[in-house]
Amino acid sequence: MTSERGPRRLRLPDGRRLAFAEHGDSDGRAVVYCHGFPSSHREAELIGPGARAEGVRIIAPDRPGYGDSDPLPQRSIAGWAEDVAALADHLGLGHFALVGVSGGGPYALACAQHLPERIQACALVCPLGPIYRPEVLAAMHPAIRASFLLPRRAPRLARLLLARPATELLSLWPEAIERLRSLHAPPADRDALARPEVSRTLNGSIRDAMRGGALGALDDLVLYTGDWGLDFGALTLPIDLWHGEADGTVPVAHARWYAARLPNAHPHLLAGEGHFSLPLRHSRVILHTLLTRYAARPPVPGDGVSAIGSLGEATKTAGTRALTGNTREMPAARHYDESRAQRAPSPPRPLGEGRGEGNDGGPRNAGTESPPAPWSDTADPAPGPPTAHTGMRA
Repeated sequence: MTSERGPRRLRLPDGRRLAFAEHGDSDGRAVVYCHGFPSSHREAELIGPGARAEGVRIIAPDRPGYGDSDPLPQRSIAGWAEDVAALADHLGLGHFALVGVSGGGPYALACAQHLPERIQACALVCPLGPIYRPEVLAAMHPAIRASFLLPRRAPRLARLLLARPATELLSLWPEAIERLRSLHAPPADRDALARPEVSRTLNGSIRDAMRGGALGALDDLVLYTGDWGLDFGALTLPIDLWHGEADGTVPVAHARWYAARLPNAHPHLLAGEGHFSLPLRHSRVILHTLLTRYAARPPVPGDGVSAIGSLGEATKTAGTRALTGNTREMPAARHYDESRAQRAPSPPRPLGEGRGEGNDGGPRNAGTESPPAPWSDTADPAPGPPTAHTGMRA
């Protein structure tokens, strides 16, 4: 059964409202979609066709301060795992997978670290790397690098640029967004962005994200450039890294950094693809590979209901907000039917995988895995459109 539902709102234990939408196959395996920057749940509309084709249920929440989700002062990247756990409990999900796109990548990794008993697999698509590390930040285009640093170096200017008048102007003048989006786009991205339905959805996602102001975007800019509080070397979950080698927004060096430090990384670095064209042309194989990882990994023993007792303390240690509590009561969750038949064909043939040191160790010899040809935009008449970030940066 297909599902295009949203947005809906969930009342969280601390009283905030969390907005989310659903796309794809309502009977499929659940995948929580972490949207890019600046963006909203609408971004996930673009992978609806691919999700339906692959039997995937996409659940796309708005982060605090974006779209229809209430802001959360002094929020943290790690704290996102608590909101996702509450959403999963509300929907009765025992186990689920993750997709983190561009600026949503750090948030997907936070869920992987703090909800290991519930996450079955994770895909990072053109993910933003830890730009609080000088070598990762230095790999970005100077203009994009400066935009990320603006809130810390010139907070008043950042608030002015992202104040309501500016965001309202962007919503009324979508051509400005499109020009900014194409500034560092390679030819493959320009082709992808020329599709009217793609531009409409991306522009709409920006309008949704900014219509209540730019609190979410400002928070993200500050959080991206501060320590995320993640132990990359301890993330043993299978994580597929999808990145275009021609990406002009988030450079492929970020994916290589992850591949060298995540113990169970599976990199897929595609020649000629950009930040938008890669997910536009390969969304089905991204989701298919995620399903394959999901089915191959036995669920971690446990009841599948939120158990993130250490999250509050970990967040405090990282110098961020204290969460609503280290433990809390959650409604009982039903488990997904693990016997559901898979409809997708065989997985991609691995050509190499990253191995080596831990979080701060030396880089591993990260190889790549190539996607099978049948999901290319020329072979598939209706591939899933781009899941890339919808905004000016990542």
